[in-house]
Amino acid sequence: IMSTSSRALQHIADYGMLPAGIACTHATRKTPVVAILLQSAIVLGLMFFDFSQLVTLDTLFNNVSLLLEVAAFLHLKHYYPNLSRPYAVPWGVWGAWLVSIPKIAVILFAIGALGFTDSSWPQLVGAVVVNIIFAIGGYFWLHYTEGGRAWREDSSGPEGTSLLDGGGAAGAAEAGSTFASG
Repeated sequence: IMSTSSRALQHIADYGMLPAGIACTHATRKTPVVAILLQSAIVLGLMFFDFSQLVTLDTLFNNVSLLLEVAAFLHLKHYYPNLSRPYAVPWGVWGAWLVSIPKIAVILFAIGALGFTDSSWPQLVGAVVVNIIFAIGGYFWLHYTEGGRAWREDSSGPEGTSLLDGGGAAGAAEAGSTFASG
């Protein structure tokens, strides 16, 4: 796991989404030394958590990640209804909501059933704060750095519109789609 996680960090740094120094490799073995050290420091920090707290936090953040995926799906379905997709959800935006509502309900139930105790709240708040800091840092990186601007250009939608800008719906609609009900 350390090997694959450190390689993931290395490739993210190669892509410009983390500082370039994280991608440094050993001269002869080609192992991502800095990424391995960073991954080790993260694991060391997690060692201070109780195992049940780690499972609870992992479940919480996985569920929040799923909620973000559903939100992205609904956003794309609403603002880019004619965007070419590998599959089609029938009935347009209403169909998207129809398939999303049960998933949202299950995710919210799972979050509510996690059963945080009084002793787990400090770690939960700390983990949430760290994630918020990373989200804010990612936003500033995306909007105010050369690497972020280059990444945004690579993430362009149809007709050169950027799906990250929230604009360009007209360009996406003009691009057409093989899935009319999308």
